[in-house]
Amino acid sequence: MSNLIAIAAPVHEEAPDPPDLIAHAVWLLKGQGLVVTAQSALYRAPSGREGDGPDVVSSVIAARSDHSLDALIASARRVEAALGAKRPQAAPQIEVLTSGDAVLPDELTVRRAMADGAGAGAVWPHPQLHLQPRYLVPLAEVAPDWLHPVLGQTARALLEASPDAQRLASAVKDAGEAPRDVAE
Repeated sequence: MSNLIAIAAPVHEEAPDPPDLIAHAVWLLKGQGLVVTAQSALYRAPSGREGDGPDVVSSVIAARSDHSLDALIASARRVEAALGAKRPQAAPQIEVLTSGDAVLPDELTVRRAMADGAGAGAVWPHPQLHLQPRYLVPLAEVAPDWLHPVLGQTARALLEASPDAQRLASAVKDAGEAPRDVAE
């Protein structure tokens, strides 16, 4: 099954280097049986959808797996726990954005979660992926033609249609090998 997974690493003095942390998380996910087929560049963005919250560096991977969605989520949580064992505040956040074309538990619940601004919980695709720069920008890079099964738009179209498209484009920078501030 094809999956799109976001990995976000915190940017602060007590955290490991975000690009290294993301690379380690990808390596550990591969050890859990995922076959990574593509990875976006690294992007720096605020963790909140309104530009609030601490900055994170994020990337989205496309990965194949025979895991069920529950097993995939359990793998992500094990990797988060392993990388945050010594400093939980420095752990990456790993979100399963999509799993195949799954709409779980059902389209109405997903639409309600999207309208309420809810986090992922037990809803797929991730109800906020089209609103948050840390998800949307790398998603549109790694899978521009991915079709949102509820909204009926591609990742590229979601980015272009975002009411905050200009803010997203200026607030989220391709970080290449290391995160760069907007001022750089």
